[in-house]
Amino acid sequence: PTAVLLSWRDRAAGEDGYVVEVRVRRSGWQQAKTLEANSNSTLVTGLQPGTPYSFRVRAVKSGAASAYSNVATVTTPR
Repeated sequence: PTAVLLSWRDRAAGEDGYVVEVRVRRSGWQQAKTLEANSNSTLVTGLQPGTPYSFRVRAVKSGAASAYSNVATVTTPR
């Protein structure tokens, strides 16, 4: 109940890496993780049981970034 596995298709070309952002309930977005280029999944840990979370991902390269992915929302089990 304290971790979420996220996965996505790596459609970026030449990216330096990925940034995963998280939002708890309706708070602001926070950076959760940075990942290496060609990543397509990550385990986000340290979450609270019974809590709604939203996640989004984008590719980054040399200070520029792609559009965000679709938002994935989950409520961790109690």
